[in-house]
Amino acid sequence: MEEYTFKIIPRSYKPKIKQFVADNFMPDEPIMRSLGMSMNYMLGAFCDDAVNNGHSIMALDGDGNIVGLRLMELVTPDMWLAKYGSKFRWWFVPKIAWTFRMKKLYERYKVYACIARRLEYDIWALFEELNCRKILAASLLVTAKSVRGKGLGAELVKRGETRARENGCEWSAVIVTGIYSV
Repeated sequence: MEEYTFKIIPRSYKPKIKQFVADNFMPDEPIMRSLGMSMNYMLGAFCDDAVNNGHSIMALDGDGNIVGLRLMELVTPDMWLAKYGSKFRWWFVPKIAWTFRMKKLYERYKVYACIARRLEYDIWALFEELNCRKILAASLLVTAKSVRGKGLGAELVKRGETRARENGCEWSAVIVTGIYSV
């Protein structure tokens, strides 16, 4: 992995991160692809939140281009704004979409929320279940199409886990959906 530089994503990179996700994640991730999702306000806010947390990692090639990233947050049970903001978002977006007859958006979020519910993915419930105080919520792992299958994703996971341990995380939580995730 000597040909790449790894660093914490600075806030100034948020527009580049969203574009990288739109170009390299959205077209290939199975759920996003099947729902016809594209970068929108909600997904952009999701990326911004992960970058703002200060723990997400990117890989840059020799020319300084982003070739991979791992969006992640170190979450604690006292992050009540994040907890209720995320729960509110999943409740609010479908209601607004239904109210304003945005059928496509309503159906997409309904399906995505159903998948998350069926997988029983609730980062907030894990604190009590695992009896811990800090969890790494690994939100997204993506590499550029040109470097897939060469170990960059695995290296981003390793570096993310190391960073989490260095910051006192005892557990990680992730939903894995892509062919490259195996």
